[in-house]
Amino acid sequence: MDTETLLNDATDFYLKSKDFNGYPCHHIFRSFGLGAEELRLLLKTLVEAKRIALVFGDRHSNPHIRAFSDEPVENQLEKLETVALDHVYLYPTPEHLLEIVDGRDYEGRPYTLKLALGEGELEFRAFDLSVLEVYRNDPRYYYTNDDIRGNICISDEYYQSPNVLAKDQVILETFGFAYDDDLNRAVAAFCIYLSRLSPEHQQIWKSKELQGDYKLHPDYFRNCILGDWGEGMSVLNAFIEELCIINKMCDIMGRPRLFRNDFHDERPRDFSFLVRVRLTLEERKRGTWSCFLNSLSSALWLKPPHSFLIRVRIFPSTSSTTFSGAVHSRFAFRTRQSKLLT
Repeated sequence: MDTETLLNDATDFYLKSKDFNGYPCHHIFRSFGLGAEELRLLLKTLVEAKRIALVFGDRHSNPHIRAFSDEPVENQLEKLETVALDHVYLYPTPEHLLEIVDGRDYEGRPYTLKLALGEGELEFRAFDLSVLEVYRNDPRYYYTNDDIRGNICISDEYYQSPNVLAKDQVILETFGFAYDDDLNRAVAAFCIYLSRLSPEHQQIWKSKELQGDYKLHPDYFRNCILGDWGEGMSVLNAFIEELCIINKMCDIMGRPRLFRNDFHDERPRDFSFLVRVRLTLEERKRGTWSCFLNSLSSALWLKPPHSFLIRVRIFPSTSSTTFSGAVHSRFAFRTRQSKLLT
């Protein structure tokens, strides 16, 4: 085997595999009978020429995928001299792929093309928040979003339905959020999951892509990149936790629960950060802002029975016998809309 054969085999394997996977060295050992030192010399030549990049499995736990952009050549050569090759994987470099990949083979699939040209699968792109409206407002899709991460998929009712075109039967395994230096919020999605969308939906996301320097939400980064647990939660989830705790306190006190529904089992779908912050008055009345307010109002709706209020002095100037009507207040949300928007 020579360097040209090895490069061609690795390139063919990469471009024809399902998820642009790496060419394993253990396969080369079995198929061509090369010794470790002989293969090491071939790889050194190809790495120095920037034709092949090596993934050792130390930057990401799965070497079968090119998770991130390639390491500097110097780092690869240093590791090549010392590590065993059995679990090393070969990837054609972006420089080589740029010369041989025909963009027309990926027409209408911009994110699949990025992977074909050697971009890391866990490199992310930032998008305008409004891209989520396409799926959140469409009853055909199962949409979840806990303000740190979410996912989108065609619902069971419409999966393989003759009434839904194949191009719309899509799944986005995960999306998250990212922020620029001014803490402007954007949707974040990894290239590998974007590449699995239909051409039509890849174009939808491409039209909403943002430029600039964005960083992943710290907990989303911990979950998806480090494989670790997050360290916090959304303020809206924390709000619901407070409702649950107050109701539990009522149980311990032997009194009826203060809140009719604490949404512990399922958070209201519309109780989430707004996709569009700047809304016209008409959009507030009929759109997501109105839905958010209704969800928040419902969460805060106090309707304790009279037995809860006995011997409870809520305000110094208000007796328990005259307070029961006051707790039905919805906190005048509509008069505070402008403040909540800012």
